[in-house]
Order: sequence, then structure tokens, then C-alpha cells
Amino acid sequence: MLYYFALSASYVYWVSPHFQNAGFTVSFSLECSIVGFFVALIVSAVTSKLIERGKVSDIIVTFLIILYFYPQIVLFSFCFHDYVFFLYVILYLSILVIFNYFTLIKSRSIYIKERLSLFISIMVILSVFMIVISGAFTGFRISFNLDDYYEYRFAVRELSMPDFAKYLFNWAKTILPIGLVFAIINKKWWLVILTSVSEMLCFSFDGKKSSMFMFFLAFVIAFLYKKNHFKKIQLYMLFVNLFLFIEQFLRDGESFVGKNIIRRLMFIPAYLGWAFYDFFQKNELDYFRSSFLRRFGFVSPYSEGIPRIIGRIYNVTLSSIGAVNANTGLCGDAYSNLGWLGLLFFPFVIVIICKLFERYLVDLDPKLQIIISLTVAYAFLSGAFFTVLLTNGILVLMLLLIIIPRTSLDSIK
Repeated sequence: MLYYFALSASYVYWVSPHFQNAGFTVSFSLECSIVGFFVALIVSAVTSKLIERGKVSDIIVTFLIILYFYPQIVLFSFCFHDYVFFLYVILYLSILVIFNYFTLIKSRSIYIKERLSLFISIMVILSVFMIVISGAFTGFRISFNLDDYYEYRFAVRELSMPDFAKYLFNWAKTILPIGLVFAIINKKWWLVILTSVSEMLCFSFDGKKSSMFMFFLAFVIAFLYKKNHFKKIQLYMLFVNLFLFIEQFLRDGESFVGKNIIRRLMFIPAYLGWAFYDFFQKNELDYFRSSFLRRFGFVSPYSEGIPRIIGRIYNVTLSSIGAVNANTGLCGDAYSNLGWLGLLFFPFVIVIICKLFERYLVDLDPKLQIIISLTVAYAFLSGAFFTVLLTNGILVLMLLLIIIPRTSLDSIK
């Protein structure tokens, strides 16, 4: 519960004052605050049980709760006061947790001869590909300026990249941080350098902050993470929120953590979940017609991309250049495609995917388990279901688990 209180304070006293014009308002309701408190109390108990059990699927679901569902409770308590949407959120979370608890898939290890060479070859191919397209389209641009990311995103829209290159680029963004952790664990320093350069080029190419975040997190996990650290995840997230207030005191109200982690990583996906719900309760559902099904003749009623429409109408992602794509996952994605029927589909298939990851992650190094679990969780909370699976490379990552070496390099002959 301390994490919930700290997250609420971060929203009320920092996120809202700085980003009120982007939709993050504060409207006090005693009734909603009390409901939010008791829901957070129950969610906190459930999260503790998941952490205690500690299976890979539990880790992924825990990340989803901490990064997405806790912010949803805060927004209900202090911003939206939308009981119908909040019911949708709670039902989604309940079905997700219950199905995760009762679904069992036997763990399995697959051993492929020479898989070390194959795994490293894939990392090298993705890294070299990233370097090549960076050179071809941006002149090997490397920038750590987080204020330029919208400019990069709009520039990428105008690029004439072939489809296969777009897929490889998105797969590289998803997979390279995992390769980086693997290289650090096994002291393969040439591969550390290669994947690091490639990951920096990923961010500089399209300005997606997730690339920079996962690059930084890969080093933190590889050098600092211990097996029992996940049990303290709520405590660590409490410290992140407390650091926001320390930083704003030292920087005269500004906070990198508040802007780029608490707001961007947590509250924007939650806010967009409500925005998609709000839009599609008044407009026709999409029924996956904007997904890969459009290649089979299914026509969406929206000629303009749905994320672009949401980005234009709900100004949370507006920049000085114009509206950007407001991508969403979980509740927003479920409601926009199937409405209330989404509760009968999305939580179930997400748990099945989590269980499949659990099946092949069981004997991996704990550091690799954590970086992969976080990658999967973040993909689902911030992207449409089929986009996450196909375009963002979660299915490719699942196949990659088959060839990730389970032992240290020193013991592989």
C-alpha cells in the first residue's frame, strides 16, 4: 500500500501540476478515493501473493499490475471518476490474475546443438542490421536528447523503408536488450559493445523512449540484480516515487524520473486506456480490422489510423509538431476491438502467452528471466495485441528462447 500512496502523491503533487493541459487533472471525490483505496488494498494483497509464488508468469503479471493497474486506480481516484471504465479495469485484472493462477503448463527445456553460435549470430545480425539502416537513413545519428524524440518519430513516418526492414527494426528494439544482458552475464565484451551501439542507434532512429529505457535497464539488471531482488519490487518502486520529490527539490520543480518514468512509462498507458474506452463507447468498435486482418480484405471504418485519431483528440501525446500515434494495450486495446466481450478474450490469451514464456524460461539465468518478463509486460501494456505479437517481435522472442544457452559460456564446449 505504501507504493500506492507514493504513486498517488506523485500524480497529485507532480504529474498533474506539470501536465494538467495534457489531461492529467485532479478532481477530488471522497467516494472515488475510498473505493480506490479499498481496491488498492486488495490488489496489494494479490500482488504480494504473486511475488511470493514467483513463477515467470507471476512476474509478468506483477509488472503489469505495478506499471498499469496501480496507475489506473490512481487515475480513477483523482481524475476520471468513471465507474463503468473502472469496473472494466477491475474485471480485466481479476480475470487475468485468476486465469494465471489456475492455468498450468508444464515447464520444458529444449536443447539444440550449437545453439550458442546460433544465438550470438542472431544478435550480430540484428545489431549489424540496425547499424546499416541507421547509416542509410539517418547518417549514424546518435542523440541522447529526449526533447527531440517527436521530431525523430515524425521523420520516420516519411521514410520509404521496405516492410521487412520495418519488422527487423522493431524486432531488434525488442531483442537487443536481452542480448546485451546475456553478453554482460557471460563477459562477452565485444558483443556488449556491438549491442550497446545498436541500441543507442535504435533510440536515435525513431525517438522511442522505450529503447533508451530498456538499454539503461539492461545494464542495471545485468550488474545489480540478484535472485531475491524481485521480492522487493514494490519497495523499489516506492523509492522511485520518493526520488521524484527529492529530484524536484534539487532541480527547482523539474524531474527526469517524474517526466520519463512515472508519467511516460506508467500514467500515459493508463490514461490512453481510458481514452480508447471513451472514444469507442461513442463510436463503432474496430473488431481487429486495423490489425493484420486488413491484409485479407477486412476494412476498418477508420481510414486514419486509430492511434493517430486518439493522439489528435486526446492531447496527452500532442507535440509542437502535431499529433503522434497514441498506442495502447490491455484495457484500451480490448475495449476498442471487442468492447465488453474483450474481457472474454484478451486476459485469457495474454495469460497463455505468459505461460508459454514460463515454460521455456524456467532454467534461464534469473537476470535473463527478469529482462524478458519486463519486455513482455511492457509490450502488452503499451501496444495492440497483434502488433505486439507480430510487429514488436514477441513471437520471435518466444522462438528465440529455444536457442538461448542455459549454461555459462565457460561450460559450453
